[in-house]
Amino acid sequence: MDTVIITGTSGFIGYSLAKHLLENNYRVIGIDKHDGKGVLEILQNERHLQLSRFENYLNFRRNLCESLSDLEDVFKEVKCVIHLAATAGVRESNYKPAKYIMNNIVAFSNVIEMAKNNNVRHFIFASSSSVYGDIIPSDSGFSENLKLGNVQSIYAMTKIQNELEASVYSLQSEMKISGLRFFSVYGPFGRPDMAPWLFVSSILQGLPVILYDKGLMRRDFTYIDDVVCSIQKIIEKERKSIYEIYNIGCSSPQSVLKLLKTIETSLGRKANINYKERICADVKVTFANMEKFCNEYENGVPIEFQSLENGIEKFCDWYRSFYEK
Repeated sequence: MDTVIITGTSGFIGYSLAKHLLENNYRVIGIDKHDGKGVLEILQNERHLQLSRFENYLNFRRNLCESLSDLEDVFKEVKCVIHLAATAGVRESNYKPAKYIMNNIVAFSNVIEMAKNNNVRHFIFASSSSVYGDIIPSDSGFSENLKLGNVQSIYAMTKIQNELEASVYSLQSEMKISGLRFFSVYGPFGRPDMAPWLFVSSILQGLPVILYDKGLMRRDFTYIDDVVCSIQKIIEKERKSIYEIYNIGCSSPQSVLKLLKTIETSLGRKANINYKERICADVKVTFANMEKFCNEYENGVPIEFQSLENGIEKFCDWYRSFYEK
């Protein structure tokens, strides 16, 4: 039975990946400070409760910005560390930069250093599509070798810093390093600050839905199940190269207005829309080119990710059942 460390198991992607791996005969060691408030605390508690039901799950509550020296023995027993703990959200980051620098840069440094010092074979970390900045994608989307544009947020800046630091570590050790640029991940137990959650919640409560830039911004909405299956493939397949960056996205950008209309159809209710100007932290479009990932992990065969309609239907069903409970 393989053992992995996942940081951020109280968070959306970290929880979802941990649950998926536990269901597939992995032993998972979770590390998270678990400090949410309000609805986020409710979500974190439920995620922790579900993971704790697995015999092969062990949890440590730690602030990753502080020393991890007491966890050295834990790091020594694993082959792979998946660092997903971070403060997410582009808009808030421009108002609270210190919080993002601590949780996304200082914590990253502590975890990758611990992994290197304890001879971890593979270090996987979460980057973001936001690193592409303000560039406009070609018809085939953003490829990993593109020169990055002007970043729009402190959050994007922290993720670029993570990629730069990881590339330096790749020159100093034989540890394999994989950076994953996630594109607008959504699904059950998702983030309350993201559009799918905000739209569903507002419609069901009869509250106005805030739509920026008339809903014309396009996002590569990617369903969580496709994300965790992609990460598992990266965990399990050995490769020769030391450092690689991969896009993880649906490769089918949709407008935010299309997202809202899809949610209205799924819920059978219309939204009361409040239009607002686009915020400077928001990029106009994200669009993942998955050719590199498919060539290395799918024998060149394109992946068929979940359609927006199917994914939103599942998310809406989950949202209703979770809040009824």
